[in-house]
Amino acid sequence: MDITEIEILLRLLIAHLLADFLFQTNSMIRSKRRNCKWSVKEKD
Repeated sequence: MDITEIEILLRLLIAHLLADFLFQTNSMIRSKRRNCKWSVKEKD
């Protein structure tokens, strides 16, 4: 494998992990906004 191939694979992996992380945090924020109306028990 060339260095360029490894670099491309690493960039793809990092981009995928970042996208997954952003998606998870976005869904968590949405669920917290939904729940905060009728459940005030959870406090950060």
